Amino acid sequence: SSHTPPSAFSILIFLINAREIFGITADGKYCITGANDRTVRLWNPTRIDPAYRPPATVAVVNNNNNDDDTHGSSHVVSSQEYYGRKLSQSRPQQQLPSALPMQTYDDGHVHPIYSIATNSSSTVLLSASDKTLLATDLVTAQMKQKWWGHMARIEYVTCLGGANNDNSGSGEEIYASASYDSTVRLWDARSRSKEPLMVLDQAKDAVTCVAAGKQGGAQIVTSSVDGKIRTYDLRTAQVFTEDTVHPITSFSITNDGASIAASCLDGIIRTWGCTTDTTRMDHGRKKVFQKLHSSHKSNNYKVECAFTSNDEYLISGSECGAVANIPLVVQIQIVKQQTRKH
Repeated sequence: SSHTPPSAFSILIFLINAREIFGITADGKYCITGANDRTVRLWNPTRIDPAYRPPATVAVVNNNNNDDDTHGSSHVVSSQEYYGRKLSQSRPQQQLPSALPMQTYDDGHVHPIYSIATNSSSTVLLSASDKTLLATDLVTAQMKQKWWGHMARIEYVTCLGGANNDNSGSGEEIYASASYDSTVRLWDARSRSKEPLMVLDQAKDAVTCVAAGKQGGAQIVTSSVDGKIRTYDLRTAQVFTEDTVHPITSFSITNDGASIAASCLDGIIRTWGCTTDTTRMDHGRKKVFQKLHSSHKSNNYKVECAFTSNDEYLISGSECGAVANIPLVVQIQIVKQQTRKH
């Protein structure tokens, strides 16, 4: 099979503000974007907007050395040829067709959008508007609930249900919000109370990411600018801390829960193995397995990283506009072998 990355099929036309965020629904079918215009938009990246019209002509460069053809010639491009991507290798990116916009969500957003996510069944949209967390019906675009209580801007939101890929939907109504006020708050969508279920306040600086652990579903993992990843075991009421020394902007856990990767502000992604024995996590997860130096840059801004669905690659953004694709097949196998020894 070829490892050549495919060319872009469509472009999301939402780059109209100074700040935009991007996400994918939990089922992987649609894209969601948020921006400074206080709206969240739902897109279908596999469909082309029928209202988009391709340019009438496209310049064709003549490779002959004739002086008369140095400026190239033009010919009319049909929609079939344009949308059939016959010119995908030569046309500039701004001429890519627009993806199909499906829905706009603006109910309850009074500040710019800073984080977006969906629940595991892709029926509820979670969005952070400054210090407020909102839950919106993804189909009807009606706001269902909102919560507040953070003392600073919310940096990351997520749904804690469905982390174990068991398709049971358990925990779908439990949401988590991480904030610049150094806390993580858990919210229960089933309750009418606006008070958080729990406040995790052990971080010494802004919390940049939060996710459900994949060892039995009773763990919550957070990362912070203080350089630490904290794993909260809700069954034993213990907190396990892993210090990477450098500020962490995001992290990702493999689907089998065997490995974790943290993107740090020194431009290095650190990976290490996870142990299944929570009583020995303080021994099994201290040692960083490998430092990944790739072509990506991460020194001034938040750059996220994520494992692919088969845990064979680690994908990371970059401040230079590139996307780093790091193969991890051999590394993950070694991590799994080390994990079994604990």
